[in-house]
Amino acid sequence: MSNVNASSMNGNGLGADGLIGFPLFADAVTTIDFTNGTLQLQDPNQTHPSKLAGIHAIIDLSSGIPQVPMKIDGRIPVDTFLDTGDPYLVLIPKSLVFQEHLTMLVDNTLGGYFSSHVAVGGVGGRYQIGHCGRLDSIAFGQIVYQNPKTCETTSFIGYRALVGLDFLRHFKRIIFDYPQSRMIFVPKV
Repeated sequence: MSNVNASSMNGNGLGADGLIGFPLFADAVTTIDFTNGTLQLQDPNQTHPSKLAGIHAIIDLSSGIPQVPMKIDGRIPVDTFLDTGDPYLVLIPKSLVFQEHLTMLVDNTLGGYFSSHVAVGGVGGRYQIGHCGRLDSIAFGQIVYQNPKTCETTSFIGYRALVGLDFLRHFKRIIFDYPQSRMIFVPKV
């Protein structure tokens, strides 16, 4: 995220006060505990997350953002960015909607227009109006995220997706073991 102009972020409570990400976490084992609302960074030489119970996954960190393989509607493989800064949406490339003939019902009636046409943006301040609807599902192995609100984007192309906190918060904890390129998803009991 070194190319984000921090001066574009305002301090009025609507923007970000700062960013933390891969440069900080790259050499750490990071635990997000959704139950207790905490973030813990640990020295990888002092903890052994591989022994923890949960769903273990190898992640791709080549872009500095964790990516895992997922499937849209049980049939379309996508490399998926996991973004804790995205509060609720799934984002998929507009081109993928057309290539794979995905049906996302977009409500163009007067009453539904504003929920189906959402301003989608990131920390850099740029945004676009995304046509939003719902997919049947997006799945990570046996973990299926049913009927997620999904928006089209032109910010990326190909067989990719982005999922945010609405998916991730369904777990008790998520452990990012960046030095070993893996994650552990601890389900809620």
